[in-house]
Amino acid sequence: MQSRYTSFERIESRILLAAHVAGDANVYATIQAAVDAAAAGAIVTVDAGVYPELVTINKPLTLRGAQAGVDARSNRRAAAESVLTGFDFGGGNVSTSFYVAANDVTLDGFVVQGNTSTGTYGAGIVIAPNVAGTHVVDNIIQNNVSGLFLANNSSTDAALIQHNVFRNNNNAGEDGGRGIYSNGGLSGGNLTNVTIDSNFFAFNYGNTGTTTLEAAIALESRTLSSQSDIRISSNTFNNNGKAALFYNASGIVLQGNTVTACRDQWSGAFRFEGLMSDVSIQSNTLYGNLGAALRIDSKAIEGTVSTNFIVNGNNIYGNGLNSNHEGLLVDAGTYAGVLDATNNWWGSASGPRINGGGSGDAIVAGGTDVMYSPFATAMYPIVPVAYSGLPSSPDAIIQFEDFDHGGEGLGYHDLDTANNGQQKYRGASGVDIQITSDAGGGYNLGYVKAGEWLNFTVVVPFDGSYALQVRVANAASGGAFHLQDENGVNLTGKMTVPNTGGFQAWKTIASSMSLTAGTHALHVVFDSNSSSGSVGNFNWFQLIAPALPSPPTAPVNLVAIPVDATTIQLTWGDVSGASEYRIERSIDGVTFAPLATVAANQTSYNDASVSGSGSFYYRVVAANSVGVSDPSNVASAVPVQPPAAPSDLSAVADGSKINLSWTDNAPAVRKSFTVWRSIDGSNFAQIGITLGTTTYIDSTSLSPATIYFYEIQASNSAGTSNFSNVASATTAAATLPVDWSDGDIGAVSAAGSTSFANGVYTVNGSGGDIWGSSDSFHFVYRQLTGDGTIIARVDAMTRTNGLAKAGVMFRDSLAANAKQAGVFVTPSSGVSFIRRSTSGGSSTSTSVSGPVAPYWVKLVRSGNTFTAYRSSSGTTWTLVGVSTIGMKSNLYVGLAVCAKNTTGWLNTSTFSNVSVT
Repeated sequence: MQSRYTSFERIESRILLAAHVAGDANVYATIQAAVDAAAAGAIVTVDAGVYPELVTINKPLTLRGAQAGVDARSNRRAAAESVLTGFDFGGGNVSTSFYVAANDVTLDGFVVQGNTSTGTYGAGIVIAPNVAGTHVVDNIIQNNVSGLFLANNSSTDAALIQHNVFRNNNNAGEDGGRGIYSNGGLSGGNLTNVTIDSNFFAFNYGNTGTTTLEAAIALESRTLSSQSDIRISSNTFNNNGKAALFYNASGIVLQGNTVTACRDQWSGAFRFEGLMSDVSIQSNTLYGNLGAALRIDSKAIEGTVSTNFIVNGNNIYGNGLNSNHEGLLVDAGTYAGVLDATNNWWGSASGPRINGGGSGDAIVAGGTDVMYSPFATAMYPIVPVAYSGLPSSPDAIIQFEDFDHGGEGLGYHDLDTANNGQQKYRGASGVDIQITSDAGGGYNLGYVKAGEWLNFTVVVPFDGSYALQVRVANAASGGAFHLQDENGVNLTGKMTVPNTGGFQAWKTIASSMSLTAGTHALHVVFDSNSSSGSVGNFNWFQLIAPALPSPPTAPVNLVAIPVDATTIQLTWGDVSGASEYRIERSIDGVTFAPLATVAANQTSYNDASVSGSGSFYYRVVAANSVGVSDPSNVASAVPVQPPAAPSDLSAVADGSKINLSWTDNAPAVRKSFTVWRSIDGSNFAQIGITLGTTTYIDSTSLSPATIYFYEIQASNSAGTSNFSNVASATTAAATLPVDWSDGDIGAVSAAGSTSFANGVYTVNGSGGDIWGSSDSFHFVYRQLTGDGTIIARVDAMTRTNGLAKAGVMFRDSLAANAKQAGVFVTPSSGVSFIRRSTSGGSSTSTSVSGPVAPYWVKLVRSGNTFTAYRSSSGTTWTLVGVSTIGMKSNLYVGLAVCAKNTTGWLNTSTFSNVSVT
């Protein structure tokens, strides 16, 4: 079986050729006829077959060959190709296949081969100078003088060269040997804004007698400042003269490329020949190249220097096989400034060889200041890179010589460094590759020894048992091998190579293995030699996928439940074999559109994008890698709507309380009621929420003899209703015991009040604090002459602040800064004895942590001595503190309440068992 990457014969012609223009019923016998007939912007599709044409494109078009959309690097690329071989002028002169003379042309899915004429453009595909926006994707470009003449003259309309294979473009001609070429003349003009990404370049190096050891990508314009902003990323280069050659260019990015087996021992895999600036070389892997990995000189633009190179994060190892082992070579006088080459892996933990340093690939600086430290002391982890850059797939042939990149210990392990097969297909690697006589030609592995192995990156589409066929030969029996996965799990068990009658007498042996979906690094491990001294010869292997699984069955029991005004929740039954569920929605129950996709085993979804009062209809289909199920049952729901407003609100005063009642007009959807109150009938504030009842008792911070206004709102998850009617009621007048009064002391944010009933004082007080040089609180008081005692039980208090206060007080006057002594209960700071010994002076405090309401406090005056006590029972008293304060004989004594808050909150505290003696 012949390797895909050495198969350069022309594909046989089809008799019936046809090209088509989208929207045009005509069938065109040539591609050029279809191109000429198409309107600008049209799509031209080309059937499989061989087209000996020169196609000139003078308008924006998309041309799609038989393999459009199929990555050209794939080992599953079908045999049915649309092949352009150029126009044969006779005498061995074959033209270009595509000449692009207009902006925004796409060439997708062709094979372009056979160009020999350098007089008619000189490449398989030619982009004319000053053209922009060309996309060359998914093409095989092979067996030409050069592969592609590149041009793009626009900083905004980029050229894209992606997912192509460029190989064996070595036909005789002055510009031969290049996969991609630009020289600023016929093949370029001003070149800027180009992305060359994820292509495979192999065996592009030139033709003896015309060109030799050229570059797969060659940007060689001599016009000053004519090449800029070129991005070369994630490409794979094998066995080219050089990977990329540049001069007279700026803004070059080389990132994520894999480069090996470049043939030019006196050059560099990446070569820069003068007048280069702003070059970024990062995250590439360059290994096993005959010359240096990187070389900077001024060969093309003599006497010039290059500047501003950044070489970071690369794996550079095993290069310079010409015995110099050079990683980076800079010719003297060709670079100005510091060259940043830090954080690279040079193949040794000791770093690069430079000035007697490490043992890795050498840096030969030529007097340039190369900053190479710090360097990586271990290889940067690299995902295994398949030979073409794209992992292989089951069902297609995988050639043994197409093992992964990385070199010894990564892509393969060989017991010696010699290529005993004498073929340079994989450069200087130690794997023994020889020409095969098996059907299809190409190469095979020979001289295979026990203890060696090869790695192949394979993408498996779905779980299952895969059949394995391996093409082997041996002159004796007994050689054994196996395949294992990236975790070292033996997948096949022992496989034995039979005596096939000779090392070129081929036989297919079979086994099977279980694989899970995803990307795998398959190791072919050679276990034991036969009596011939080798395991055997190996040509190719093939994984054959099991029968495709069936599409899943339709989901069942779909239910739609409204959650709120914008959300409907869906649930359904799980289906075996589904890899995902696709949810569809409709507003008429007939026409459905995709809404969302969720993972397998997820059987619920919240549609949070609904609104309005109409129905939303849903259905769900299950999908896997094979197909989709029939739809589930249809379920519908209407988003939750806000409830109707309550009505018939009434308010009735009951002493210091007001009783509210109303009618619920939306019991099915209403979740709660909100109670609003006002003291002026206009400005309402929320005072409470009730979840189910249609009554509410307002006893919160009500003042005596005051009219209060009320409104009610109903709420649910969709929102709130309008307000109910307004109702009002007036509280009873306050009645305090004889000789008692109340009032706010100092500046308060909300008026306080006091009511008295059944021996209980209910005191509402705001105020900033009882502290400092001035107080702010509500005081219920009477006058007292001479010595005396006040006792009270603080039954309850509102936690407006952890330092809110409720307690008893002696006060020299009703001024805010008066002398005072008081003992107070707080919500979270225990009991405090607070006093001010001089008018306007500072306050002091003695505190006991722990006690909270209900709790007893007592304060005793004896002359100028004030003693504070506390008690949990009202019978056994504990001293809190004693203080001497010179107060008047006739002073004020009473109950003090402070909210310790300045935003209008009221601390409602109740006192019982109040006595003044």
